[in-house]
Amino acid sequence: AFFKIHLKQWYQRRVRGLMEMRKFTSDTDNFIVAVCANKTDAGRRVVTEEVGREYADKKGFLYFELSAYSGKGVNEMFNALFGDVVKNVRFGKTKLGSVNLGYTREQADIVVRIKNARDDFDILGVTRSSSKDEIKKAYKKLCLLLHPDKNLAPGATDAFKALQNARNNLLQS
Repeated sequence: AFFKIHLKQWYQRRVRGLMEMRKFTSDTDNFIVAVCANKTDAGRRVVTEEVGREYADKKGFLYFELSAYSGKGVNEMFNALFGDVVKNVRFGKTKLGSVNLGYTREQADIVVRIKNARDDFDILGVTRSSSKDEIKKAYKKLCLLLHPDKNLAPGATDAFKALQNARNNLLQS
């Protein structure tokens, strides 16, 4: 929920909106909610940081001070939200509330493994002595998990491209 800190009525509407959300689902424990104070550099502050943080703490929400103009706080917010999503996936949740994340823990782990791979052999999970058939087999197996139509994990598209490049490089050599 974003609110403009210089408009108190806007803040109050957002608070009511969050409470309305609870009426439509019983599974709000699995939601990740962040209260984001926007336009913090505008200067005309009606809702103080203290009031915003106090509200978020009471409700168990994350709280961020942001500025779309300067970018202040935006990276921190996305890193925290992404961290919570990853934590949920690691504990086996593929859904947050009624929202499907679009990937499993296995798919997220493969994206991380490929991102951290040292070379093309490491990307495909094969040895230097692997045959072309073994390389193709490893590629097909990973393709099923990484294809952008099947995996919406952050970084999956780049991992899929790296997988394709690794296969091409190894089959050409």
